[in-house]
Amino acid sequence: MTAPLPHLSVVVPLFNEEDSVARLVAAVAQALEASESWELILVDDGSTDRTVTIAEGIAANDDRVRLIRMARNYGQTPAMQAGFDHARGEVVVDNRAPRPGIAGVNLGIGITVQLLTWLSARLAPELALVAAAVVAAWATVALFRRS
Repeated sequence: MTAPLPHLSVVVPLFNEEDSVARLVAAVAQALEASESWELILVDDGSTDRTVTIAEGIAANDDRVRLIRMARNYGQTPAMQAGFDHARGEVVVDNRAPRPGIAGVNLGIGITVQLLTWLSARLAPELALVAAAVVAAWATVALFRRS
């Protein structure tokens, strides 16, 4: 039997993030622990450090985490698109925002919720900003789904 599709897909591109990928996954998992269903799509954009090894280990132990590997470093936009292409959720959340520190909602095709930039989120202790933004985005989308 096939597992049901997740309600939420969180897409995060990675490039040489060996020091922060485990904390990112933990922060997202903690922020979404009360959610019905979600997946985290980590897109490795050609890292040359241990990012892939660490992410593979996390994905092997958590079915909600998926790793997509780019053949080389193509940049954030292609990496993000690869994540969108593999997302299975009704709602896709990414880690971009019009300005650092601001979470915005774009109700376009496929409802995309934009979050904090990865750089500014990475500077927060235990990525609390990412966790808070994911929760806020999920709550916002849940309100739109009820109306």
